[in-house]
Amino acid sequence: MKNLLLLICLLASLLLNSCRTCKNEECRSQNFDCECCPFKDTTIKPLPKAFISRINIFLETSGSMEGYMPPSLPSTKFQIISGKVISKLNDNYQNKVYFFSIYNSKSKFYSQNLTDARKKIRDGGFAWSGSTYIPTMLDSIKRGYFPKTSVNIFISDFIFSPEVRDQKQKDYTDSDISNIFKPFSDSLLTTSLICLFSDFRNKIKCDSSPYYFLIQGKPENLIEIKKLLSHFFQRESVSFKEINFGLPSSKPFYSVLPNDILAGNYTPEICPEFDSAYLKIDGIEFLPKNNCISFWVGINLSQFPFYSYDTGYLRTNLELKIGAKEISFGEISQIPEVQSLTEKSKCTHFFKINILDLTENVSKLNISLKDKPNWMSAINHDDYPNREKIRLRTYGLNNIIKGLEEAYNVTDTRYLFKDLQISLIKK
Repeated sequence: MKNLLLLICLLASLLLNSCRTCKNEECRSQNFDCECCPFKDTTIKPLPKAFISRINIFLETSGSMEGYMPPSLPSTKFQIISGKVISKLNDNYQNKVYFFSIYNSKSKFYSQNLTDARKKIRDGGFAWSGSTYIPTMLDSIKRGYFPKTSVNIFISDFIFSPEVRDQKQKDYTDSDISNIFKPFSDSLLTTSLICLFSDFRNKIKCDSSPYYFLIQGKPENLIEIKKLLSHFFQRESVSFKEINFGLPSSKPFYSVLPNDILAGNYTPEICPEFDSAYLKIDGIEFLPKNNCISFWVGINLSQFPFYSYDTGYLRTNLELKIGAKEISFGEISQIPEVQSLTEKSKCTHFFKINILDLTENVSKLNISLKDKPNWMSAINHDDYPNREKIRLRTYGLNNIIKGLEEAYNVTDTRYLFKDLQISLIKK
């Protein structure tokens, strides 16, 4: 018993002495560990590896879609991109891609092999008819093809054309959409809406008419498909917009760049629990000849929506705080002025932070990125009688977005990531 007490005292002494080697109380007051490194967020679990059993492509072929797929030359952007997307998916997921055309919201889907589907898209070979109510079509997809290990892609212009006797359905669009998508939210499935633009040639002609890919599936599967599509769109110089619902929280790799050319009045240090990232800046001095400190932070945005890559988006939505005080930042770049070894290979974007003063010996820098895609209102219109004539915009798009937000309990303030932490320690 005496030996056990001696052992306990020895361990306690070792722990106490180890904590005394760092700024223990000041570190703990900022909710850092004893070495002034952030604690790892154990509530956020990494996504499992993607497993996609099949990809179901549903193309709306009602009358409002005819102008995207005219038989005449030249091919529209829709014909080119849609045909290539089918080929790209099939190349990456051979024998797992299935195609269905939907010409009426109340009729069964028409299955076609991929070769015939691409030919009909190219030649405008569908039977253009039918009245469509978007929620009814989406409900039919959900009932017959609920995506457990599959991914569903619904391609449509989202124009409402219900039967005359059913036209009042449009007044319930947001609640109908919410009811349809609530099971997706409850099952932790993700929904993404991608907006693309194409020339449109029918009785009405338009140079840039919006159409949509509505993608549904488990987060890891949906992210895999979206990455494939995003890189394809970028390679083809295709402009697109995006909004996501139900993406789980994640925290990307981030690090202060250790060999910053601006260094000299501080020392970046590694926090081993964070994949050896530099998340501690020690020995900070505000020298008379240089009355601030500046350093670069690298971050990996590869798992986040493509719009977050834009430097203009980052400049508007990147939030840096020390306590309640917002901090300014300078350049944002995908190729920083400074050169780093490990961190540069792990990061996609870099931004320079300037700090003028620190009031405490140990301070906490929090880095967050707001999730604020704002393109929807500019494309929406509410002129129901002219819903099919105003091809530059989409009738009732805001109601679809509202329904998705209700299904997924989306709040006004949401973040792609929140409170990435770096400790700042004065000399």
